[in-house]
Amino acid sequence: MPYSKIANFYDLLLSGVPGDYWVQLIEDLLKRWNYEVKTIAELGCGTGVILEKLSKKGYKLYGVDISPEMLAVAHNKKLENTKLFCQDILNLELPERVDLIFAFHDCLNYINSKDDLYRCFSQVKNNLNEQGLFYFDLNRLEWLLDLKNKPGEIILDNLVLNWTGKFNYNKFFIKLRIYNQNTGEASYEKHELSLFSPEEVLTLLADLNFSVLSVNHTPTRSFYLAVKGGSGNEC
Repeated sequence: MPYSKIANFYDLLLSGVPGDYWVQLIEDLLKRWNYEVKTIAELGCGTGVILEKLSKKGYKLYGVDISPEMLAVAHNKKLENTKLFCQDILNLELPERVDLIFAFHDCLNYINSKDDLYRCFSQVKNNLNEQGLFYFDLNRLEWLLDLKNKPGEIILDNLVLNWTGKFNYNKFFIKLRIYNQNTGEASYEKHELSLFSPEEVLTLLADLNFSVLSVNHTPTRSFYLAVKGGSGNEC
């Protein structure tokens, strides 16, 4: 399963984009749209990098991830007012409906098909309060095409991480090699990312009666903000 081998040093991989960055992104968004939220759920919470920062802000939090190894790391952190669940987000079931659900860091790109993306959006809707917010990102095709042409390497203490990528239709496949310089042992992970066009995403949201408040395209990702219900797209 993806992330089973890299869970213990995943936080080091994210050190260039700390949790504070994502928390500021969320709070700026809430301020811009004049929303006050008390309950928040993160899909694909991983090791709890973002939840750890949010837990100091007084929110009631839920974290969901399919990887037991990633959640094991999260459980070792001081996460106040936070409950963690090992779930497939296609079968999302929170203890209560929440005010905000977000998914960053490629989470939704791991969904295999447009039908499954619709199912995910439907589950999100079922777990949101009325007028609840859904905030998520998806990788951009242009960035993955560039990544395909740039095999990479990161050295973290005694570990060397190499990756290569290739395309096949609307799928992007990443092969990771994790080499331990102390023991000479190597392990491998394969990641399969699906690509969804903005038009596909917006259509699925509209079909489920989400109103899209904003779409922000960066060089690497597209960020979508939608509200459950509402009077239509406002972006």
